Amino acid sequence: MPQIIKYNKRKRLFILACVGNIFIFELYLYLKRLKKFSGRRWWVHPLILERGQLGAYETVFLRYKHTDHEKFFRFTRLTVEQFEELLTIITDDIQKHSYREFLTPEFRLAITLSYLASGNSIVSLSNYWKIGKSTAYEVIRETCEAIWKCLKSTYLAPPSTIEWKRIADGYWSRWNLPNCCGALDGKHIRLQCPPKCGSQFFNYKQYFSFVLMALCDSKYCFTWMEVGNYGSLPDSSIFSSSAFGIAMEEGSLNFPDPERLPGSNVFVPYFLVGDEAFPLRTNLMRPYPRRNLLSEAHRIFNYRLSRGRLTIENAFGILTSRWRVLRNTLAHHPHNSESIILATVCLHNFIMKREEHLQGFKQYCPPSYVDHEDDSYNLVPGEWRRDPFCNYLQNIGRLGANRGALVATHQRDTIAEYFLSEEGKVPWQWQTIYRGFDINMP
Repeated sequence: MPQIIKYNKRKRLFILACVGNIFIFELYLYLKRLKKFSGRRWWVHPLILERGQLGAYETVFLRYKHTDHEKFFRFTRLTVEQFEELLTIITDDIQKHSYREFLTPEFRLAITLSYLASGNSIVSLSNYWKIGKSTAYEVIRETCEAIWKCLKSTYLAPPSTIEWKRIADGYWSRWNLPNCCGALDGKHIRLQCPPKCGSQFFNYKQYFSFVLMALCDSKYCFTWMEVGNYGSLPDSSIFSSSAFGIAMEEGSLNFPDPERLPGSNVFVPYFLVGDEAFPLRTNLMRPYPRRNLLSEAHRIFNYRLSRGRLTIENAFGILTSRWRVLRNTLAHHPHNSESIILATVCLHNFIMKREEHLQGFKQYCPPSYVDHEDDSYNLVPGEWRRDPFCNYLQNIGRLGANRGALVATHQRDTIAEYFLSEEGKVPWQWQTIYRGFDINMP
């Protein structure tokens, strides 16, 4: 009996000591919190309290939405109908529940689209919309992640075999390029030097960046992309370590089986097209090198290939001219910068798919906005090229050894010969490659 009493007494003393320590710890936190806020002049800045009367949401966004749809498009890059549809898709992911006043999903989407479309700094954006700077960062990050999460499975899913075939049909009908499943290119995206990163992001062009590699179809929609490789990586490893390079190497792109070139009996595998930076493979065609004097067949092949490669160049041009945040150096953590890039690409596809079947005027990408050919098949630069910042994204340079395998070289020669045949030629190709030369064309 005395042992039990002694044990219970020790137990009570232990419990009292624990409760006392918890009380002391809570008292410490309370005093610390009291000290932290004792020097603050106000809990909420008076200018933020004016958000309901003087903020951009009330004075600009809602007014444009209800009275001026043209300015609404310039403000958000979406029509009112597209904005409402996008808001419905992502509302559940950006809806907040709090006992304090919180920003509505429409407000959060509106400020994010305004930031992506204008490229203004976060400081100016927070002053314009009457919210805190840290709140603006958080809202933009969460909304971009929600856009990527909700749209990627629909608007940036890896194409199936049937979809690859449809894309190839589009390249043949619009650009006279057979068995082509897309145009591939890569760009450096500038970003502010991340803390404690050393020289990982510092590229050979002497600025900090990571690499965006993307593939597009014949209608300037992105079909595959990867972002995040360090800008400092050697050119030879960027492509080989990317999802594109690995998928090509393994043959896991779900390409259709090789088919005859239109009007001939020659079987050629389906392929992508790229510029001189990419290696020559059976599933990736690049131009003939210009180190030596090119033959007529080689010049025509390069011209026909360049017409197909215009799609990815124009896709990047539309992306950077519409979403002007990509013109600036991204002052975000690299992970948040990737979310911004992914969101802009999804938004690009979201809008392009909706304008694809419009018969009237297209606001996001009208016909004159991209490169096109006149009646004499002369290239007319698109309106996006008139922007002084149109070439802000820099090419990634060489991506490895460009000496192709024998089978890939033979395939390129076969396609070049096909472009000279009756089945594969286009009437204006000779006058184009010999423009400026005083010779008799066939």
